Amino acid sequence: MFASLEKRAGALCIGVSLAIVILGKMFGGSLKGLIPTAMCIASGIWLWMKEVVRSGREVEWSSEQSRGETAVANLLPESVEWMNTLLGIVWGLINPEMFAAVADTLEDVMGASVPGVIENVRVAEINQGSNPIRILSLRALPDTHVQDLKDSIHAENKKTKDPQEAAADEEGGDYYNLEASFAYHAKPTGEDASSKARNMHMQLVFYLGIKGLFGVPLPIFVELQGLVGTVRLRLQMTPEPPFLKILTFTLMGLPQVQAGCVPMVQKGVNILNLPLISNFVNYAIGAAASMYVAPKSMSIDVGAILQGDTVQKDVLALGVMWIRIHRAVGLSKQDKRGSKHGGSDPYITLSFSKYGKPMYCTRVITDDLNPIWEETAALLVTPELIKADEQLSVELWDSDRSSADDIVGKIELSIQKMIQHPGKMYPQVSKLRGMEADSEMPGELHWEVGYFGKPHFRPALRTDGKDPSLPKELKDKEEFQDDKGTLDTEEKDAVAHTPPDPLWPSGICSVVIHQIVNLELENIQGSNGNRKGREYEPAKPAGENTDEESKKLPSSYCTILYNDQLVYRTRSKVVSSKPIFNAGTERFMRDWRSGIVTVTVRDSRHREHDPILGVVPLRLSDILQTSSQVTRWYPLDGGIGQWHPSVKS
Repeated sequence: MFASLEKRAGALCIGVSLAIVILGKMFGGSLKGLIPTAMCIASGIWLWMKEVVRSGREVEWSSEQSRGETAVANLLPESVEWMNTLLGIVWGLINPEMFAAVADTLEDVMGASVPGVIENVRVAEINQGSNPIRILSLRALPDTHVQDLKDSIHAENKKTKDPQEAAADEEGGDYYNLEASFAYHAKPTGEDASSKARNMHMQLVFYLGIKGLFGVPLPIFVELQGLVGTVRLRLQMTPEPPFLKILTFTLMGLPQVQAGCVPMVQKGVNILNLPLISNFVNYAIGAAASMYVAPKSMSIDVGAILQGDTVQKDVLALGVMWIRIHRAVGLSKQDKRGSKHGGSDPYITLSFSKYGKPMYCTRVITDDLNPIWEETAALLVTPELIKADEQLSVELWDSDRSSADDIVGKIELSIQKMIQHPGKMYPQVSKLRGMEADSEMPGELHWEVGYFGKPHFRPALRTDGKDPSLPKELKDKEEFQDDKGTLDTEEKDAVAHTPPDPLWPSGICSVVIHQIVNLELENIQGSNGNRKGREYEPAKPAGENTDEESKKLPSSYCTILYNDQLVYRTRSKVVSSKPIFNAGTERFMRDWRSGIVTVTVRDSRHREHDPILGVVPLRLSDILQTSSQVTRWYPLDGGIGQWHPSVKS
């Protein structure tokens, strides 16, 4: 009914606009005045119609809510009103920080689709309010109705776990399947902030201007007015508390979303009711939700969340592929110029055949058909590579200055076969072949390759896991201990209480940057204004930072360096004193005993170099004295920022 009313109102607006323009022109009116008049009147009719629809939906929603309350009062069976009552109590207890991942997803979607007149966009806040979502229906489903969900779980396990662990997880424990239909409707709001805050809402900040030059912030208050959808859940139950391990969900179609958008000024209209403005926000919400529409799904380790465990205990890589390149002999001549025994400038790239991107490149040996490199490289082997049946691709190229580099030959080796024979280097003398199957190229490569997995922890190195830098009086106090998460397996317990083995100095180092707090820019230009009459006022602001958002705050990002070599850079978090990153990387570390990891925080600026806000230098031998994993806050040092203990990594 409401959809039909909107269509008829749209036709009415078009008819009124055309009538005003045509009749006005017939009676001698000017188009410069008739067209704006027609647009204003049509917009007024459209906004009036939207208000009528909103009132109608409000009555419809009230009747539905009254039906549910009547069902609770009469104790009717097969009702989900008990769950709505529970949601009404729990809804306000949920920490809004849990929606940080949703904010990141919306920022990515909107940042990739904003027009050129918008320099940047940021999700400043997401809050669930006190008006809870409602469950309309709930029913149990047999396994035959959730086959797509089962296939999705199996595919995800194949990517992230070894076959034995994946089989144990899928066969162990029982599963419970549910289908829930849910809906949300905003309560009427007034002019005061408290009435607006009781509905689900978020605050967006659009920076209007020119990309790369400037941006003027325009804060927008977005209120979720309506939401209808259906979700299917698959819960993996276990005999250990909290009896729930993995929750996998998928949306049955794209949810219907309606949002209201008001500029944060003293007087603003609901500009989202105009069709052209509604497209962008609704598109962003729909694009974010489409990532979880069937057959896509998402799995959440609910057991770890309920136990408060957010600490990563192990690296994702299974091991490293160690390659030692010696020399090549008898290469084909690629250049007309060159010496008698030359005519080629060869170099070698190491990559995975299906992914294609080179992971390592040797130096170029100029004018030599029998080059000698004697270089080594380590490539991380992840479960995804094994499941994809990747091949290690060794390609020889001829470097050219004025044209594209020529392929000299290539060699491929199965990674699946290599990991079946770990812990040993295998010398190779390989004939070069061409890009076509079964084709050959002149020359051969002398090299070595071997796969090395992660060793087991030595029990003799086990410690109490406490920070040795603390005084004896403080070492045993709970508040001074590092966050180690839940240690429910022997492997996790060994990670938290056993340092890396000095007999195995090479390994895989993982660094994750979680969050920075109390970040702000230091005033490096001195005091502003005339000091007359203000001689006794502080020259600089002092105390805790009270602003989470301000024009004076930086747009920060982090870089990670291993032994002064850049290996990773996070996204920029726009104008915030509490940026949340939850991002990191894994790289091979040749010797952890002398390795240094440097986390640098910079301010992203246009048309100038990004200044350093602070640095966190981490000597691995100092922080990994009693365990192989550390999660703690570190103070930033140096730069033009000022803060309290800030980086959690």
